[in-house]
Amino acid sequence: MCCSGQPGGSPVGFKLQALSRFDEQAETADEVWHGPHFDAPQVGLEDAPIGEVVLAARTLFAGEQSVNREFFSMATQRSGGRALTD
Repeated sequence: MCCSGQPGGSPVGFKLQALSRFDEQAETADEVWHGPHFDAPQVGLEDAPIGEVVLAARTLFAGEQSVNREFFSMATQRSGGRALTD
């Protein structure tokens, strides 16, 4: 779940495959509460475990994409001159 910048280094991020299916109370979710902590300024958190970041993101986005993801999606749908001017 966690990713480090270098082999053996400290975690710099994490990836959750299915936010909508994440069960924060499942026994297998123990590592998200007791593992590495992260700063997540977009959801207003500092030094928070993965579980807290996930719950805050789920609440903030409520099934919608983040603004940067929305811009990325729009940009990848453009081509040619439109990609530069839109």
